[in-house]
Amino acid sequence: MEFRPVFSYLGTLLEIMGILLIMPLFVSILAGEGISFLFIAAAIASFAAGTALDRRFRKGKLDGSSVMVLALAGLVSFSIIGMVPYLSVTGPVNALFESVSGFTTTGLTVLDPEALPAGLLFWRGFTQWIGAAGIIMFFFLLVDSQGISSNYLYGDEVGEEEKAPLIRKALAAFGLYTVLGIVLLSLAGMPPLDAVAHSFSGISTGGFSTREGSIGAFNSQAVNLVMIILMVLGGTSFFLHTKIFSGNPKSYLKDYEARVFWGMVVVFSILLVSASFTGWGGNMLSAVFTTVSALTTSGFYTASPAPGFASLLIIILVIIGGFSASASGGLKIVRVGAMGKAFPWIARKLSYPREAVIPLKLGGKAVKPQEFTIITLFIFVYIMMLVASTAVLSFLGISIADSFFVSASAASNAAFSPIGLGAMHWAGKAVLMAVMVVGRLEVLPLFVFIRHLLQARKREEGGDEYHPRKG
Repeated sequence: MEFRPVFSYLGTLLEIMGILLIMPLFVSILAGEGISFLFIAAAIASFAAGTALDRRFRKGKLDGSSVMVLALAGLVSFSIIGMVPYLSVTGPVNALFESVSGFTTTGLTVLDPEALPAGLLFWRGFTQWIGAAGIIMFFFLLVDSQGISSNYLYGDEVGEEEKAPLIRKALAAFGLYTVLGIVLLSLAGMPPLDAVAHSFSGISTGGFSTREGSIGAFNSQAVNLVMIILMVLGGTSFFLHTKIFSGNPKSYLKDYEARVFWGMVVVFSILLVSASFTGWGGNMLSAVFTTVSALTTSGFYTASPAPGFASLLIIILVIIGGFSASASGGLKIVRVGAMGKAFPWIARKLSYPREAVIPLKLGGKAVKPQEFTIITLFIFVYIMMLVASTAVLSFLGISIADSFFVSASAASNAAFSPIGLGAMHWAGKAVLMAVMVVGRLEVLPLFVFIRHLLQARKREEGGDEYHPRKG
């Protein structure tokens, strides 16, 4: 893998980030808050660093490994620069936590949103929108890479020359849905800033709200319905969105993940209503809202889930997650579906002669043995990550149940948390930040990055030292 193109494209991303950091200033000025010099400082630092990298290194073709490393480097760089504006209201650890939670579209927070100025409220939602747009591009660029969720259903459909047009269509749909969300939330009675911030975080399945009580604070059925629409759109594969925009709406009805998604919404909504005896008191609309919010890993809520059966249902949905190639996190429906079909497949395979070819099919497509191996490894690593982070949080004095709940939310990039995180020990916040990043990038980019670091070290030890230079 060549690192030079990675550095160059990272420079371009940082230049774009520097421009985007100017936008919250207009919100601050319109809200009468004046100019926040921290936004200006962050914008200058980002643009200057990006320009330096862009001039130092030359762009070239990015292979799958390069895209993975670029995604990891971009997410970490954006989170570090994006924390600067938060320093006006909190310390470095909390500022970094809020920034990581935003760009990973997680939505776990250590701040009181109702105490934040308008510019920061806009920035919180905007970081989730930026992060979601980036992850959508990531899934499209790596659609032909084994291990990425979008590969299992769409890897055979997209050629190299089709990626750029599809990315443009997907981002156009993403932008259109954002504008639609702003309009609908405004019509539903949300104030302008709230409508913009919630449209950003809703279509991004992010979970950041401008109110301490999340969507429930607005006490509006119309707002709840609009947010359900936004979460469903954001949690749906953007490959499907491009097909629908290309004049093929029937593709949605035929899609494997879509059928499973709506089946789970129906079943878990009924279960949540039946679980009201646990203290979670909600009608069917509230149950549907909570189910969609959990399954798309958004983390918005109209009522806080009570401990017990209802919370168990929610965390199961959070771990499963939404569609592949969507803004949602979690294991993804396609992987869970493959594991679910594996058990009857194995039983059938054992009942036939060894030489018999019995394919494991998912959504009408055969899952190759190496693909199933990668899915199994991914789920194993995900579970180990949950176990490790739960153990660390438990060691810091948090109950095992709450530790597991928060760890699962962080790993699946969901905003549900049964406890306040502001007073958590910095080590616990550091673990959650790491889990958010690894979960957002579906684990593999971290492995790729470590592998290439080890290879670079071997080259240096062998005398083949890497010297980056322009050209």
